[in-house]
Amino acid sequence: MADIDRDPKTLTGLALSGGGFRAVLFHCGALMRLNDVGLLPRLDRITSVSGGSIVAGRLAVAWSRLAFDPEGRATNLVDEVIAPLREFCAHPLDLPVILGGLVPFTPGISDRLAAAYDEGLLHGATLADLPERPDFVLKAANLGTGRVIRFSRTGLWDYRLGHLPAPEALPLSRAVAASSAFPPWLSPLRLATEAARWQRFDGADLFDRSDLRSRLELTDGGVYDNMGLERIDHFGTVLVSDAGAAFALQNGFDMLSPRQILRVISITMDQVRALRLRLLFKGMEADPDRRLCYWRIGSDLDPDRLPDRLRPLARGAADLSKVRTRLNAFSEAEQAALINWGYVVSGLTLAWYLDTGDVESIMPPLPG
Repeated sequence: MADIDRDPKTLTGLALSGGGFRAVLFHCGALMRLNDVGLLPRLDRITSVSGGSIVAGRLAVAWSRLAFDPEGRATNLVDEVIAPLREFCAHPLDLPVILGGLVPFTPGISDRLAAAYDEGLLHGATLADLPERPDFVLKAANLGTGRVIRFSRTGLWDYRLGHLPAPEALPLSRAVAASSAFPPWLSPLRLATEAARWQRFDGADLFDRSDLRSRLELTDGGVYDNMGLERIDHFGTVLVSDAGAAFALQNGFDMLSPRQILRVISITMDQVRALRLRLLFKGMEADPDRRLCYWRIGSDLDPDRLPDRLRPLARGAADLSKVRTRLNAFSEAEQAALINWGYVVSGLTLAWYLDTGDVESIMPPLPG
C-alpha cells in the first residue's frame, strides 16, 4: 500500500484492536477522550481489526458530518458515532446471524453479518465513501495467502497477491464483516473479485495465482494482527487502544482435547501480540523524537498516581478485561463501565505521554 506522501515522523496514527463488542465500547470511551482533547482531526491514519473495525466503519461513515469547533472537538461525536454504536451493542448479533445462516437456501452467515452492519451502522456506504483523511485501513486475514488483507479507500491490498484498485461498489459492510469474522462460526467471508483487475507490485510473489485473486476467503483480522499496528507502527506518533483479553492462567489439559488445541492457538496468538508490542516499544526507544501512547483494557495502574474518584475504576480494570468478547447484547451497566474505563485509561495515558491536560480534569463521561 502506498504510504501517505509525507515524512512518516510527522504523521499520527491510531490503532483500534479487536475484542468483539467489549472492544467497541472500550474504543468508544477512547474516541470520546481523543475528541475532548482535540486529537481526532489530527489523525492521519486509523487502522483497525475485528471489533475495532466496527468502530472505525461507523466513524468513517460519520466523518464528513462531524462538526469540529476551533479547538478540534467534534460537538456531535456522541450523536453521530457513540450513540449508534451503543444502540448496536445493545442487541444480540452473533447467535441470530449464525442460526439464521444455517437455514438452507437463505443468505449465509457472513452475508447476514455484513447485512447487519449495513442496516445498523453503515447504511449503504462503500469503500469509495471512506474519507481521504484520516486514511482508514480495515484489516482481515487472508486464509489463502496467510497474510493480512487491507481494505481502504484506494482498494484492497495483500502484499503477496498485489493491489486491487478501488472497487467502488464494494460495500464497507463487507470489509467490516471480513475484519470481524471470528473463526470458526462467523468465518470465512468469501469475496469474489475480477482477477484481471489486480495489479502487481514488487514482492507480490503470488500474483500469478489467479485463483487466489478471484476468490478471497477471509477471516478475523485479529488472527494476523490483533492490535492493528501495521501501517502506523513507523509513524512519529502512534496511539494504540488495546481491548484484548489478558492471558488467563489455566490447567488440566487432556490429550487430544479440543480445549488443549484452543489453548495452543491462544498461546501462539498471545506470543505474536507480545512480539509486535516489543518491536514497537524498541523502535520508539531507538528514536526519542517519536511518541507512543499505548493504553489497554487491563492496564494495571498505580492507584497512588490517580485522583480519588478514579481509583475504583482502576481497581476494576482486571474484571473488565475478562468481560466476554462476543457480539451479543451488552447491558447499560456493562456499556457504561467499558466506556468510562476506555475514556479514563486513554485520558491518563495521553496526559502522561502527550501532555494533553491535567489528570485532575479527567471525569468519567457516563454515570454508573
